[in-house]
Formats: sequence, C-alpha cells, structure tokens
Amino acid sequence: MNHSDNIIQDLNQANNLYKQHRFHEARDVIEKAFDKLDESDCIRYSRYFQLAARIHANIGDIVFANKYYEKFYYYSYKSDKNIFCKGWLSLYSFRRFNEYSLKDLINNEITVVHPSQMNDPFDSLSTFFAKSEYLDKKCMDNKHIGIQIEMSKHFRIRSFSTGVYNSYMPNDSVLEETLMWSHYADSHKGFCIRYELSPYFSYYFGNKTDCYYNFRIIQDVKYSNKPINIKDFRLNTQNSFTQKKKCWKYENEVRLITFDSSTDKPFVGIPIDKESCIKEIIFGYCCPKETIDTVKALMTNKTDVKFSKMEVSETNVYQLIKVDL
Repeated sequence: MNHSDNIIQDLNQANNLYKQHRFHEARDVIEKAFDKLDESDCIRYSRYFQLAARIHANIGDIVFANKYYEKFYYYSYKSDKNIFCKGWLSLYSFRRFNEYSLKDLINNEITVVHPSQMNDPFDSLSTFFAKSEYLDKKCMDNKHIGIQIEMSKHFRIRSFSTGVYNSYMPNDSVLEETLMWSHYADSHKGFCIRYELSPYFSYYFGNKTDCYYNFRIIQDVKYSNKPINIKDFRLNTQNSFTQKKKCWKYENEVRLITFDSSTDKPFVGIPIDKESCIKEIIFGYCCPKETIDTVKALMTNKTDVKFSKMEVSETNVYQLIKVDL
C-alpha cells in the first residue's frame, strides 16, 4: 500500500467513526492521517479538515476545531481550479464621499467588509445560510454549528464593477449606468475610483503560521433566477459569495473575497501593493465643487491620477458622458 492509499484509508476510517459518533476514536485516526500530510496532500484532502473540525467540536476541543476550519477554508479555495490568477485587472468602485472613502484614499487601501454589513440580506449566500436556524435543519449533530458560524466572521468582501461582464480591461460603459451612481455614489454626489490591480493583489494566499491563515481572491459574480431550495442547497467556493439574482446583472460585478483569521473586525483596510494604483477618479454629475476640491487635494502626491466628471449629453438628457477635468 502506497503513501496516498494509507492516508485515504485513515481518512475514510475517521469519517466512518464520526458517523457512528465515536468521536475520540475518530480524532485519533484522523490525527494519524494528518501526520503524514505534506503541502500537496493538504490541497488534495482539503475537505477532510472540515471533518476534523467537526470531530474536535463534538469532543469539545474548540481551539483545534477553529484551526481545522481555518485550514479547510484556506485549502478549499486554494485547491479550487475555477479560482485562479486573472492577471492585471481594471475595476471600478462607486463611493460616497465620507470618512471611509477618504480613509481609503489617504491610506492607499481598499477596505473590505463582512457581508452582513451589506444592504441586501441575500447579498452573500454564505452569510444567509450561516444563520443557526438553517444550519440546524441541515446538520444531524449541532455542536460544530456555532464554531462554523463564528468562523464566517473572518470572511470579508469588496464589490467592484467592470464595464463588460467577464472583462477586466478598462471600459467606461459602467459609468453610463445611472443606477450605479444613484445606489452606490450618494445619488450622483459621490465619485467612482478606477483601480489597476496587480496579479499579486487580486490572488494571494498568505504564508501560513501556527497563528492564522489568510488569502484574497477575485471572483466574478454569477447572476441567476434559478430557485434556491433552503433544505437542499449546498454552499461551495463558487457560490458562497458570488451568486445573485439576475436583476443585478447590469452591475457587472466582481468581488474581492478575503479571509483572515487573525481578526474579526467587520471592516479591514488592505494596503494596495506598489504595483497596483488608482488610475482615475470620476466625480458624479451632482458632485459638489467642495467634494471635488477635497479629493483632488488628497491626491496631490499622486501625479498619475486622472480626474474626470460625469455630465449630461447635449443630445440626450438621459445619457451621462465623461468629461476631463
């Protein structure tokens, strides 16, 4: 029997013991299997870290359960072949003029937020299904549920838009979408930032330590009106944070998804790496002069940033056009 066969035999045995509620025996067997793992094995057998978390939760080993959930999320996303580095990305972010947007400009950061802070309760299915009333219905044993819910606090997102679905080249067509300015830029009184993000920023799996795991990825949002049955739906790395109803399709949204087990703060600023940058700031049609002057003053040390403003077309009052400042 080869190395791989030995590991899978132990993991399957641990799973069978878990189903029989023989949790202490299951722990001993799965720990023996994990002693044989190297980095490539962790990726291959990532789903078994979730099993280990549930085993330890049922024993009452909360610290170990937490650590195995961290490993499960880290290696599940890292092993998903549908998640990959997309290269250089040109993305648009519509913002209100407030302390949070100014903080991002001043600190050269991109702030990510826990999905529970979003204005749509169905914005991220992972957050929706992390509620105990739904997990209780889906799980035969419940001791791990609270830990799993707590672990979801380490996920955060930031929404961006592209001009065209599945395109990461600069495309200003999204700036003509009136609803984007109305919903996300304070009824056209805010601004839109066009970022150029490097491959390093948009696809990063941090160095693992005994203390925490962290990663960030960019994923396209998928739009569908297909019914979702609460009892039968299964979350995975492809739908947890990136599935929305088709009525949102005009946004052409992509998401920065981050996981950092070192903090449970709802808002976290991620420094932009040296290769990434702000290429342009576009002010809304109703943006006050005071706002424009303040933002431009904050960017005086960044001479490569272009400034523009949305105006109304002379030939069509319903059409927004971008003009240089």
